[in-house]
Amino acid sequence: MSKSSLQQASDVVESANQRESAAAVLLKELDERQESVLRELDDLNHNIEDLIESWQVQNKQEPEQELLPDDTSVKNTA
Repeated sequence: MSKSSLQQASDVVESANQRESAAAVLLKELDERQESVLRELDDLNHNIEDLIESWQVQNKQEPEQELLPDDTSVKNTA
């Protein structure tokens, strides 16, 4: 093999190694971003579940309050 052929082969290998290294960095960044998004979605899901639970508790309490006499009706009967 000539010297230029060896240099070309070395350049091709070096270029492939650089692309592989860049791809590995991008993959690591993507994995980190995915983990971050999944954590944010999990937090959002918990917030939504808490909100739904508070609405359900509030809706259960409202009918009970309607059954209790209010202050004006108690004053009128006294």
